[in-house]
Amino acid sequence: MYWWINFFVAIFLFACTSAPQHTKQEQKEFDLPAYFQREIKRLSAVDKAVVKTVSKGDVSETKTLRVDWKKELAAFASIDINKPVYAGYIYKDSSGRTVTFRIDNPKLDISMVRIQYNEQNEPLEITIQRKIDNLLYDTAEKLHYKKNESYRIEKQQDVWVLGTNHYTIAGSLN
Repeated sequence: MYWWINFFVAIFLFACTSAPQHTKQEQKEFDLPAYFQREIKRLSAVDKAVVKTVSKGDVSETKTLRVDWKKELAAFASIDINKPVYAGYIYKDSSGRTVTFRIDNPKLDISMVRIQYNEQNEPLEITIQRKIDNLLYDTAEKLHYKKNESYRIEKQQDVWVLGTNHYTIAGSLN
């Protein structure tokens, strides 16, 4: 008697179930967060003193001290070009032992990541350029890390009411 209700329910349920999705596997690029987590762990174990210079404009201060590597390299470890937001915007260029990733979308914060490798194909130097633009401020940032030698964070910040400031944090391993 009500076979047609069962028929429509079966059709409806069949239509609501989707066929398995075949998504293409996206190529993962260099895993910066994992690399810097390994560096944080390695540098923390070595526990070397760092000659650290902090500058704001023309004023700078230099000290030799032990640092918390998790805090010191947090800006580096937060960069992840494998996030879905960058998919389709990354252009990879390789030349010799250098690989450059350019992000071709002005709305995204990272514009470039360059990795230089040594003879053993291990990362030796990493340079990152990023920018943040919003209603209150514009920030241009350049991060540079050279394994076993140094790190440097340069930041130019234009704040809507306060003007322009230039900051630099540089560390050299002893």
